[in-house]
Amino acid sequence: LGLPEGRFIIVTVASLGNNSVKQVDKFVEVLNSLRSEHDFLYVVIGGPGPIRTYADLVYQTAQPLVTEGKVLFTGAVSDKETIAQFLSSADLFVHPSATEGGPIAVMEALACELPVLSTDTGNTAELLRKHDCGCLVGRYDYAEWREKLVEILRGEPPRILDRAIAQQHYDWPNVARRYIQLYDTIFEEAGKRSVAMKAFP
Repeated sequence: LGLPEGRFIIVTVASLGNNSVKQVDKFVEVLNSLRSEHDFLYVVIGGPGPIRTYADLVYQTAQPLVTEGKVLFTGAVSDKETIAQFLSSADLFVHPSATEGGPIAVMEALACELPVLSTDTGNTAELLRKHDCGCLVGRYDYAEWREKLVEILRGEPPRILDRAIAQQHYDWPNVARRYIQLYDTIFEEAGKRSVAMKAFP
């Protein structure tokens, strides 16, 4: 991948397609404040999309880091194997989004057994909190982002979630099985209600 050896590699996977909720620009601001104190490379995997407004903001904010060779924008990467290689080469996965459902990017990082710094949003944050793993920060508490990142860069990485736990929750066959069980339960309850209603015409 051409990544420099001996540097702390931080990776984010996020679309920059006019989506400010991803808050990549806010994390870049945190890194800008640390660039003279720490040796790192921030790799952002994801393209700008057809509307470049937000992507241009991220690129503009990152200019000091670009000048110093401390940020790499890969653009869109569709090959899952290449993404897995980036994740497996990283020291930390960062998910700075303000709102999420999953998110799949964090699931993939957990599959690669990466330490994760994430905002406290989405199902993955709930799982990390449950198992006392990762480092969860307030989604708008940028001072906390900086504080926790400094701790990590100084050699205090967050605990890594056991891959087996991530697989149990996010591997597609296991997810499908839980959905089937859920539907079975719904149909069973619906059947009971139907019988009960017929008893009281």
